[in-house]
Parts: sequence; C-alpha cells; structure tokens
Amino acid sequence: MKPYPIEHRASLYNTAYPHLAPLLVHKGFTIGFWFLGGGRHGGTSFYGAYSAEYLKRIATLFPDAAKIVHLFAGNMPPGDYIRVGIDPTGTGTPDIEGDAEHLSSFLPVHPDLIYADPPYSVEDSEHYQKAMVNRPKVLSECAAVLRPGGWLVWLDQALPVFSNDVWKWRGCISYIRSTGNRFRCVNLFQRLL
Repeated sequence: MKPYPIEHRASLYNTAYPHLAPLLVHKGFTIGFWFLGGGRHGGTSFYGAYSAEYLKRIATLFPDAAKIVHLFAGNMPPGDYIRVGIDPTGTGTPDIEGDAEHLSSFLPVHPDLIYADPPYSVEDSEHYQKAMVNRPKVLSECAAVLRPGGWLVWLDQALPVFSNDVWKWRGCISYIRSTGNRFRCVNLFQRLL
C-alpha cells in the first residue's frame, strides 16, 4: 500500500465525486458528510447490509489497498477481500468464521485495510443473535493484525475508545442513508508505524 497522506486520499474522493460536497482536510484530519440513499449492497434485504453507494465511496480513498478484510461481514458477496464474521443465523457467508475479539488468533494475513461495521446497539445485537462487541478489544485486535501504516474504517454510531499510541484518528465522515435512518460516523484510523 502506498503511503498516501490523507490529503491525497481526500483528493482522490473529491475528483471521483466532484458533484458532491467535498471531503475537507484540516491539519491532517478529514471531515465530510454523506447522504447516500439508495439500496443495499448486492440488492440484499439483509438487516444491516451496507448501502450500495457506501462501499463505492469509501473505496475511492483506498485504491491502493491490496489485502482487505471485512469484519462483521454479514452477507457481503464474495470479492477481492476476506469476509470475517460469526453466522449464528445461517444467512451470512463469511470466508473465515471467527470472533473479531480474537482476530489475531486466526486471521492468516496482515491486511492493508480493514472495514468494520459492528452492531451499534443491544437491539442490533439481538437481531444478529450475537452479544455486543467489546469495541476497544476489537480495535486492539485490528491493530495486532493490520500492517503498520494500514487503515481501519470503523462505521458506527459511536467513536470507539482507542489508543493514541497505536492509532492516528485521521477522519470522521457523517453518514446517513435517508430520512428516518440513524446517523453514523465513518471513522478513519491509521495504524502507527
């Protein structure tokens, strides 16, 4: 993965989406707002599936990522990435079934980029039939497997607790799908060298 500074990554996005509000970078921190609308990725009705547009937009920031992991993969279709998750309902299709809180014990690669979209609430966890995740533990596990300089894209309703000794928080993009939906934050973390 190339050592693009965050300013360059935001510029890639702004070039790809000149008709939308730009991502702004101030002192190495990216801010933005995405109103995505539209259907879910892969045309699925799976509860909690990514917006079809979300993955397109976030991928423009990381065109150089070769080894990509999707945590809490749900029913992500196969692709040029490794899907990791626990599937108690039999509706998801992870490439590797495992608990993100123990990622370093089973992930066979050191990725350049990790996408994480954990359950946001107890209600969501009950829907997935899985207990709420320990966010700081998952961030620690992501740091253990991510290559130095690599990226973690954490989609959530809360900013997870993280260590400044391990992570550089590089940005926050507000994200809403449509009226009547929850606001989320796309947090961009870079693993320190």
